[in-house]
Amino acid sequence: MERCSLTTGEAVLSREMTLEFSDEEQEQSTTANTHRDRVFVRTGFALFAVSVVAGIAWYSGARHTGLTEGSVSAATVLSDAGAQLRAAALQQAHQEIEKGSELAVGPKAKMHDGNLCADDEEEFGGLCYAQCSALTQGAKPYRQSAWTCCSEAVCSLRHGIRGILDCCKHDVGFCSGFSVSGAQEGHEACPHTPGACLADEELFMGVCYMKCGLLTGNLYPFRVAPDGCCRSKDIHCIFEDGAKDGFDGMLITDQSLEVGGGCGDGKPGTHCSPHPPAVELTEEIEKN
Repeated sequence: MERCSLTTGEAVLSREMTLEFSDEEQEQSTTANTHRDRVFVRTGFALFAVSVVAGIAWYSGARHTGLTEGSVSAATVLSDAGAQLRAAALQQAHQEIEKGSELAVGPKAKMHDGNLCADDEEEFGGLCYAQCSALTQGAKPYRQSAWTCCSEAVCSLRHGIRGILDCCKHDVGFCSGFSVSGAQEGHEACPHTPGACLADEELFMGVCYMKCGLLTGNLYPFRVAPDGCCRSKDIHCIFEDGAKDGFDGMLITDQSLEVGGGCGDGKPGTHCSPHPPAVELTEEIEKN
């Protein structure tokens, strides 16, 4: 009987020690995962910042070498077909700016839900991302980093190592993968500060511009620069459309394309100039 009691006691003690060890293991695993995600996010944003600076440097240089509108008439010779297409697109842009767009209104949004992002977005780390539930068809609805969607808010060891591995899905990218804004802000637009653009605007590098499709009558539907719209979204957008330079360019640039969606609508609450996402379009703000 004494031996039996001792064995039972040993078993209880062993089980308690195992549970304590499991809890400690779980805590260490969670801490390690959090640290790893922070490193990923910091590294990603550093690389993203470098790419943005490089892009701005290229774009600034391009403006002085005739690749953009800054000197297109002086340094770039356009074919007759290219000149005609460009003129048609810019005429459409001027007309759209003058008459104003009926779509210069806020998106449909729940104004009292505490979500400062658009309804198809979620806030994480001070930025608005597309909802993980939408990106993963409901399989991984919890965002744990810029590029990580998980089936639980905090993954644990209770399902074993295999459960940890299956808990999350990673899709790393810069303004792609899981690191994108909601669909209503544009195709593969970057995560952005809280707020939203008008219905006739698109998000580009964190700023709201009138959609290139509206401005150009869908001749150049893709925005690739603050004052640039393109017929595609690839390397053809480096060179001016119709230019006699040996390249098959599809880009058009002009200052008239660098506008917000509120031009010509006569409403004081909308912007004709490009602007950051507006929080008042996603959540009603109480006035003191």
